[in-house]
Amino acid sequence: MLVVPPFAEEMNKCRRMLALAGSRLAQQGWAVLLPDLGGTGDSAGEFRDARVDAWLDDIVATAALAAETAPVTAILAVRFGACLVPGLLEKGLRPEQLIIWQPVLAGQQHLTQFLRLGVAAAALGGGTGVTVGSLRARLGAGESLEIAGYELGPPLAADIDALRMQVPVIRPLPSLHCLEVSNLTDAAVSPPVARLVQDWMGQGGHARAATCPGQPFWATVETGLSEALLVLTADALRGNHVA
Repeated sequence: MLVVPPFAEEMNKCRRMLALAGSRLAQQGWAVLLPDLGGTGDSAGEFRDARVDAWLDDIVATAALAAETAPVTAILAVRFGACLVPGLLEKGLRPEQLIIWQPVLAGQQHLTQFLRLGVAAAALGGGTGVTVGSLRARLGAGESLEIAGYELGPPLAADIDALRMQVPVIRPLPSLHCLEVSNLTDAAVSPPVARLVQDWMGQGGHARAATCPGQPFWATVETGLSEALLVLTADALRGNHVA
């Protein structure tokens, strides 16, 4: 199973959950590979120079390396990683199963949320007049921005804005499992995820969605967990009904 990681600081916040998932799935017989994309983690390059297409190439190359031992038959895409899935399938990855944790379905919305961290930091520092709009204007003028310790370059920002998680054109489609976490009892699947599942099935694919209890581990200040998400993930890979 190949993990497609989330964006920026969310990757650091997700590491414990991904380590636990890897350990749990290894007991189930899976080999789990989590790459650091170019300019992130321990990989070469600078974050400011990153581009989405280069990240896609990194993931495809990682899958090819893994295939020397065993083929990649499943992908786990986490948060922003979901937006990279259509590009990966178009570049030739053909997993049988696709699991998505708390999917981000629109790159533009995700980038806006990331820029809000810059707005909040400016407000805490006593700055005035900094808005998402003003930060986007600076990116549009060719200026790089430092947000939450990451230097975001205009090309990467434009790449992210253009991304959407939608039903890819390849056939057959992998079996899709969208898994969301909520701290509310009996929470329903979010409407965007429900639409994605409906569209996936409308194009002839197998798709399910489910919610489970847990902390929003990708965003909590302290390390958050969802044991139920780990169970659902393992069940999905066994082919069990998860919704």
